[in-house]
Amino acid sequence: MDIMVKGRAHPIAVPRSFAEREELVVAYGKAAKKDALLRRTIGAAVGLCAPTVADAAGASYAACGYDLLAFGGRVYDYLRESGVSMDDIAAASREGYRLALEGLSPREPEVKEREVFTGASAVPSTVGS
Repeated sequence: MDIMVKGRAHPIAVPRSFAEREELVVAYGKAAKKDALLRRTIGAAVGLCAPTVADAAGASYAACGYDLLAFGGRVYDYLRESGVSMDDIAAASREGYRLALEGLSPREPEVKEREVFTGASAVPSTVGS
């Protein structure tokens, strides 16, 4: 999925780091209980999952002191000022949230693939010696 901003498509992808994925998922849970956090949280989801949008907004998660709400507010403001509808922002953010959530734990095919590579160890165990 992409989000269109000023005629340019920005792809939505899983956030770059595990910490960003976890922080985003936790923020979504909090935003569900407090409507005031919602816009900043969905802005953060778009910014973390579409870094080109954050770059265009001049928003950096690190420069915001890893404050998800401050970062999200900057991204959200940029998107709205650029004419992006709330529906489009929400759709992109839901996709980013889904990817972040899936990125927190491996899916069955990934587990099976790793099992193939983790066969018996060639190094004898030192447990009990």
